[in-house]
Amino acid sequence: MEFYGVKIPLVKQGDDYVPILLNSITQAGHTIEDNDIIVIASKVVSSALGLMVEIAKRKPTKKAKDIAKRFGLNPNHIQLILDEADEVYGGVAYKNPKFIVFWTRKGEAFEINAGVDIKNSPIGLETVDLPEPNKIAEEIRDSVFKLTGKKVGILIIDSNWYPLRNGSIGFTVGLAGFEPSKNCTIDENGNQAYDIYGRPVPLARHDIADDIAAAAHVLIGEAGERVGVVIAKHVPAQFTDHPDYGSLFLTPKECTIMRTFKPTRKIAVREKWRDSEPAPNSTAPRKS
Repeated sequence: MEFYGVKIPLVKQGDDYVPILLNSITQAGHTIEDNDIIVIASKVVSSALGLMVEIAKRKPTKKAKDIAKRFGLNPNHIQLILDEADEVYGGVAYKNPKFIVFWTRKGEAFEINAGVDIKNSPIGLETVDLPEPNKIAEEIRDSVFKLTGKKVGILIIDSNWYPLRNGSIGFTVGLAGFEPSKNCTIDENGNQAYDIYGRPVPLARHDIADDIAAAAHVLIGEAGERVGVVIAKHVPAQFTDHPDYGSLFLTPKECTIMRTFKPTRKIAVREKWRDSEPAPNSTAPRKS
């Protein structure tokens, strides 16, 4: 496989962003071919579609005000997270630097702060999750075909956290043009699959989409890299016009991890992110 990160101009609300991405890819010296997968940072799409909230206009409830007062945070920010979340499973409030992380379920995803994000959002605005992300990915795929004549896969990604890991990893927000997962209990002929010692494989599914998202996230990064799109070539995915989107997800009842949790809204407190690392100086001026 080959992955190429491409820097793009700043995308603003109302921009026709697909041509911007394609022009950036061409200017970087890359060509788009059939069965390439174009991986796009979700913030690019959210910015173009205007999926940002002017946080000063959000009216906090008493619950949001109480949480904000307790931890010295912006009640409007807390309210936006509570509004966006389907369920809140609890959180951690950090003192240095001062911020809060809620673990939430939104739709089919278990994610931080219900997708609400301040980072790389314009000052005074906060970004929210894409509605119907697979539909948006399909629209992008159609636009790419009209502009290039190539049938590609589209993967819109963001970052998330995994338990007991220090740092974020890419994960799928929406996709089009390829199957998001692979059933590893059967072989390419539809027969029972076996492991290397000849035992039948009873339960195994390969999360193809999130694996690609994780690889692309290495290039997209987590700060101001401005790599908004990644071209993935020679990916061993199953390309199709009609992917089984549902194969990527489990319901909370089916998920072995989610069945151990229940919504509590309990908030723990920590002095800093990691005990073995110094707290960052979040007030330091930006170096030119």
